[in-house]
Amino acid sequence: MIQKVNNHIKSASDATLGWFIFGLALVLRAAYAIFAYSQNVMANFADDNLYFEIGKKVAGQGQIFYETADWRYDIIGPFLPWVNGLTIGVFGDSWLPVFLVTAVVSAAISLLIYRTTLFIAGRKPALLAGLWSVFYVFYLRYVPTAGKDLWMAFLLLIIVYYLIKTYNERLGKMRKTIFMTIVFAASMHLDERFIVFGPLILFYLIYMEIISHKTKRWRIPGTFVLLSILLLIPWNLRNYKKFEKPVILTTRTERITDKILGIEHKKRPFEWLYDSANIYQIKPDHYDSIVSGLKTHTDGGYRISPKQRKAMAKGHLPEQMSTLESVWMRLKILLRPFQWGGEYQKKGFFYVEYSSRHNWASFLFYGLMLFASFPGFWWLFRKKREAFYLLAGVIGVYVLAHALAVPWTTERYRLPIAAFFIIAGGIGMGWLLEQIKWRISKN
Repeated sequence: MIQKVNNHIKSASDATLGWFIFGLALVLRAAYAIFAYSQNVMANFADDNLYFEIGKKVAGQGQIFYETADWRYDIIGPFLPWVNGLTIGVFGDSWLPVFLVTAVVSAAISLLIYRTTLFIAGRKPALLAGLWSVFYVFYLRYVPTAGKDLWMAFLLLIIVYYLIKTYNERLGKMRKTIFMTIVFAASMHLDERFIVFGPLILFYLIYMEIISHKTKRWRIPGTFVLLSILLLIPWNLRNYKKFEKPVILTTRTERITDKILGIEHKKRPFEWLYDSANIYQIKPDHYDSIVSGLKTHTDGGYRISPKQRKAMAKGHLPEQMSTLESVWMRLKILLRPFQWGGEYQKKGFFYVEYSSRHNWASFLFYGLMLFASFPGFWWLFRKKREAFYLLAGVIGVYVLAHALAVPWTTERYRLPIAAFFIIAGGIGMGWLLEQIKWRISKN
């Protein structure tokens, strides 16, 4: 039986195997989306309700430069409202079509993981990485949502895939660069944090075009810069007309641009997110009343969970974190394979404790690939230096940006970089299996 499967794999084309991986992933994700919808998973939504709400508004307005009378709509980049608005406009006011569109996006991530690994390391590592991603539990977990987590992972992976594809195929370099730049612009309209990848992409293009090939070809890097700027102009011009000042993509960037431009900054309602210490902060003289259950909310209005109350009863008390401690905590959140006990996050007052089931799932699906990625990155460094720089650079930029500047970082923010650990992990597993096979045959 195993031999027959091996023969089928060997005889199948690379494209056929890729589409098999996509089809298998899509069936699993669509089935889960339908099941979650039947279980009314929407009753537990928080942020997703806002994404769905604005999607309905966009569908009703039927215009690209939609009106945002509600301040909450201005903190969201326009890409996902456009997608959800189009989905609702075509299929009606229902959550299920939104879930199914996300299922397609999640399945496409598996296809891109397979194809990216195929370009870098060949068929066997590509199959390992692609099939692993099909069953990657967190790519399934976030299918029945209306949020942007899987879209962020999808767009970032397309950018990396086309950067690698451009320099693994001789023809169509400019065409691929233009498409990649359009996707990069779309990613910034999805989430303004994607701006941080601009310098990395530019440096990679300069390295591949000029430093690595010892030529003076500025056409590709120049096209990337110029087209990125041009594609940012329409929405930012719309913002300038509305706010009568420069607002880059969303109002979440105002704190930075106002300071740079010397404009008096007026606080927006959403900026309580940046003041997480005051929202979740608990004063020492309130500890006893919280443990006893008399005080159920912080002074900032946040409900204190039973898990936190139990932890405090055991002497695990909240404490203000220093800047360095906060950065270290965010690094752990984004990279570790499991959580060892409960902990305080977000400046030291927001308590998080995952179940053993969650920790096992994180270790088995993410952790194993994380460990396998170490030999994978070593192989990349020795054999495919450019790919190593690109994948490690994307992970490094993303993690550092969140550790230094995103106080509300949570575990689900790892989704956009999980693919690159799976790719490197697939390469590492493939290399280790080859080494084991070679040693067995030698003996």
